[in-house]
Amino acid sequence: MKKITLLFGMIVLLNVNPFAQSGSIDLSFNPGTGTTSTIFTTAIQSDGKIIIGGAFTSYNGTAINRIARLNTDGTLDGTYNPGTGASSTVRTTSIQSDGKIIIGGDFASYNGTAINYIARLNADGTLDGTFNPGTGADNDVYTTAIQSDGKIIIGGNFTSYNGTARNYIARLNTDGTLDGTPIMEQQETALHASIPMEPLTELLTREREQTIMSIQPPYKAMGK
Repeated sequence: MKKITLLFGMIVLLNVNPFAQSGSIDLSFNPGTGTTSTIFTTAIQSDGKIIIGGAFTSYNGTAINRIARLNTDGTLDGTYNPGTGASSTVRTTSIQSDGKIIIGGDFASYNGTAINYIARLNADGTLDGTFNPGTGADNDVYTTAIQSDGKIIIGGNFTSYNGTARNYIARLNTDGTLDGTPIMEQQETALHASIPMEPLTELLTREREQTIMSIQPPYKAMGK
């Protein structure tokens, strides 16, 4: 009987936990009609404002292409001006400690300036001209992460960066140039960065499978 009473008491305490959350929608966050298409990435600034990236071309009826910033209440932040924005989908966003924003995706230009698949934006949404990736990645960038030293890990469907072979993963210097550190060391560094593990694991597996296949000796059947 004592065991049953104790168990009942524990259940009651759990149910009246003052820190429990209901999971209901936060009605103080009001995006209005929201975006016209998919959002693939979000990032929170230190002031609580929200960067969103995706395939959309407007937010709550206001034209804005594939990258936007929201106020903490969900309304569009009018002080953030990307101009014509990215030419195609933005798939990843990472905010630097200085407030600048790394973006990656399927795009080949930003606000009319040619820039392939990777770019850095100033805090006001304009393109950061001090970040120079050259010809950039040769295909889509799906994920980004910023190291404590400011260097940038990128992962995606590319096989080169600014003309140098890099299969699916690379590390960039803070100015957008390719980090010349040997690729295997870069991969080990990436494992400790904040790239989500599922896409990173797939990228590293592809890289290592290709490396193994390139160094394996020709197969010989036993006894031949």
